[in-house]
Amino acid sequence: LSIITPGTDLRWYPSETGGTGSTTAPDINTNAPDTYSFWVSQTSGNCESPRVEISFIVLPGVPLPNYTVPTDQCIGDTPINLAAQVSGQQLRWYINQDTLLGTDVPPLARTDVAGTFTYWVSQTRNNCESERRPISYTVHPTPANPLVSDLQNICAGGTLPDFNGSVTGSDLRWYSNPVTGPGNNTPPTINANAPGIYTYWVSQTLLGCESERSEVSFTINPLPT
Repeated sequence: LSIITPGTDLRWYPSETGGTGSTTAPDINTNAPDTYSFWVSQTSGNCESPRVEISFIVLPGVPLPNYTVPTDQCIGDTPINLAAQVSGQQLRWYINQDTLLGTDVPPLARTDVAGTFTYWVSQTRNNCESERRPISYTVHPTPANPLVSDLQNICAGGTLPDFNGSVTGSDLRWYSNPVTGPGNNTPPTINANAPGIYTYWVSQTLLGCESERSEVSFTINPLPT
């Protein structure tokens, strides 16, 4: 910090009285919090004015706001509330690290497209703003449907097909409905002696995101009379 003061033939002193003046204004290290005082006079001919005190305070630096790392999201999830992830005083949000313009309103954390999104936030205390802390979260794409092999129809009382062996995917989840209803981590239990057409649906989950459901169907044929 350089001090600029109007006047003629200024002389700078470290104290109100005594000492040797300097024609060069002092430079202040603003990295050192403290109260600083200097005295300055002006001269005309061989006459010097009384000294005037210049005093100011360098406040301590403001720490970064605290935050909780946002959890990963899936496309279509309800956007997370970024403000709930951060705690601090007079938070200010930025769309990048270098932009000059911030806002008091946190950005909307979009989940309509996949990708990693980063915003920056600072806090202000005693009119001093902290550095900016990056807040990042990732939106994962919807996984592909699991691959399903055709199941062999059986006769009543025969050996049921291997459901898990017929489906290729990760963290499979089974359903009795193509869209709604609760799922189960284990394949359905079927009575091999009960003829009928059996249809189920199965999804896979990758990186915490669940795919749409693939249909799995086979028939138990009745025994002839």
